[in-house]
Amino acid sequence: MANLAIHIVGSVFIFILGIWHLVSSFKAHLKTPREYTAKLWHPLPSRCCKHLELYLQLVGILLAIAYNLSISSDFNPLIKGTTPVHHLLSLQSAAVLCVFLIVVLAVLASESNGGCRLPIPGEALFLMAASAFGIQWAMLRAGASLTSDIEGKCESLLGVTAALCCASAIVLSLRPKAFVADVALSSALCLQGLWFLQSGLSLHVESFVPQGCHRLLDVPGHVEGSTQCDLDDYKLRAFVLLDLLFVVHVIIVVIIVLTVCGLVSRVLGVRRHGGYEPLDNSNHREMVFVKTEP
Repeated sequence: MANLAIHIVGSVFIFILGIWHLVSSFKAHLKTPREYTAKLWHPLPSRCCKHLELYLQLVGILLAIAYNLSISSDFNPLIKGTTPVHHLLSLQSAAVLCVFLIVVLAVLASESNGGCRLPIPGEALFLMAASAFGIQWAMLRAGASLTSDIEGKCESLLGVTAALCCASAIVLSLRPKAFVADVALSSALCLQGLWFLQSGLSLHVESFVPQGCHRLLDVPGHVEGSTQCDLDDYKLRAFVLLDLLFVVHVIIVVIIVLTVCGLVSRVLGVRRHGGYEPLDNSNHREMVFVKTEP
């Protein structure tokens, strides 16, 4: 897996994206519940920044692809006749990111006003997103089987969040008005961002590494086996601790969802019922005049 700095940047980006989708979904559903339809992206109110979310995703994915390609490259890729496993895993991550890049480009093409506009329906976009998350889940599951100790466990739990995103996107591709599935997709993104950060802390920060496990100082952080446990008992204890931390993060996401729902509903409620408009005096006089006529 990547080093701590990449974990922090990536987790913040994914978490903010999930929060933005949560707020936008609750806002759209509370305003027009009957006409609500899930969206793969949410535009900003300003015209000049309407596609800001898509552009930020585009830049972030390109930077992530460049990072994975940089750590997968080596002037001497053959070591004892074999290619290092972490090089192949980094290439797999770059390939998965390319799939997400295609999805973002497809969304931009569907929203374009020029001659290159592609009339892609929202259901098809959700199906493309589901395919990307499905490939991510498969890659993380395969990577978890190749890496040992707590690294594999962290990747396995990260794959659970990708599977949740995939399932939610599949439901939305079949039923675009399924508000619960839209909230589930946004919540899974928040969970993925939080767990990506927790994985970086558990693998690269000595104070967060489970007891009985330690980082190998002579092995780079992105290389498999950089964090190992001394005994099998310590490894099992670390696995149970990571499972417990994952449940804690799920509880945190549930609290975040309820908080966002309450805040958005309160803001919209204040805007709808918090103020009043003064009556027009002319209309009031006309009403009084009509009532006083014999």
